[in-house]
Amino acid sequence: MSRPGRRWAAVLAAAALVALPASAAAAASVDDGLWYIDAFKVPAAWDAGLTGEGLTIAVIDTPLYTGLPALADADITVREPSFCYVDGEAVPATSSDALTASHGTNVLALLAGNGVGAGGNPGVTGIAPDAKYLFYTAAIDVPEDGSGFDNSGIECLDENGDKQASIVRAMEEAIDDGADIISISLGGSGGTGADDVILRAQREGVIIVSGVPNTLVEDFEEIWPGRANSVVAVNAIGADATVQTTDGVTNSFSRVTVAGPGLGMLWYGGDATDDWDVPVLADGTSLATPVTAGFIGLVKQKYPDATSNQILQSLIHNTGTGNPDLNYDDAYGYGIVSLTTMLATDPSSYPDENPLIDASGDRMPLAVDFADDAEQPQPSASDAPTAGEDTPAADITPLVIGGVVIGLVVLAALIITIVVLARRKTTSPTSASRNSGGE
Repeated sequence: MSRPGRRWAAVLAAAALVALPASAAAAASVDDGLWYIDAFKVPAAWDAGLTGEGLTIAVIDTPLYTGLPALADADITVREPSFCYVDGEAVPATSSDALTASHGTNVLALLAGNGVGAGGNPGVTGIAPDAKYLFYTAAIDVPEDGSGFDNSGIECLDENGDKQASIVRAMEEAIDDGADIISISLGGSGGTGADDVILRAQREGVIIVSGVPNTLVEDFEEIWPGRANSVVAVNAIGADATVQTTDGVTNSFSRVTVAGPGLGMLWYGGDATDDWDVPVLADGTSLATPVTAGFIGLVKQKYPDATSNQILQSLIHNTGTGNPDLNYDDAYGYGIVSLTTMLATDPSSYPDENPLIDASGDRMPLAVDFADDAEQPQPSASDAPTAGEDTPAADITPLVIGGVVIGLVVLAALIITIVVLARRKTTSPTSASRNSGGE
């Protein structure tokens, strides 16, 4: 291996702990990790020809392993390099390291996966396997050996050596590249241009789907873009239709949009064996996010004349077996996402207004910003973004999940934390039963 190759192998291999799956299960139980396919009646949509064909879905995440069998025949365009540079040298957007690339790879597989596994094991099955996928690597994890933090002189800067907001840049490119939907299983504080890219996505009809925190220890006010006005914020449920918990307490946040399948999900790589051939089960809103994005995509495919605003209206009106009165709580949001109920309802009957723009508080961008933006001429590509939700740049931020201390490189002004729960599965919370999204 060349000297630069060894260097990047060492950098990427350092990401071991942060992308660990939430629960390591015995091989005999991994078949249960595909429960979401039948529970949400996805095969019925496929049989009706709804496989994502004609859609362009962007995924912004950690590095991608393109050799996963489940992704063998997917239409994936990887943006090379990543958005992270060191001394002017770009960090690759792809990696074969099972610890480094497991998060981004599994997130994409839940959208594009063909169900082919390794060694006779089941493979991750995606919701919209025939869509076109755009993949952007906007986070590189660099924890030490689990006992502390060590940035090792690595800074995630742009190619000019300046601080940057990598997720914002990736979102801008995804919109430029024609994405219909952007799935983001990362979260952190906002950075320069954060408000502008959210406003642009709304203006151009691009739906953004992101996750809420996986523990109550995390402050949702610090998780961008999930907290942003107009964005679909997803909580995670298991096969028993209950939301994940923190020390037995149901994870509830005031801005959840819907709950989607994200607990007990099939996952490859990132376990203690550092092996792409060993499947385990994982929990997290990182997993619920792409599944929900896939459901939205299939609805968009069936109803191409509906606007993105109307698709979002359908999302919240058609949870479970239907939610016409828009009942809401802080754990499930408007309810469990339902592919079946959404597909049965033509969204064009709903108002062409984004129902996720909250005018009652200080959620950013402000509702008045969306109204003002809609009245303004579209800015040229040369126009510089305004500051938006600026935060001071930092090199590394700690996160303690389930007793595991995690370090993450901060990509510019955007402090990134991977939204995947690194703990063993807990028992189900004692919350009220909800209609399954597949009903």
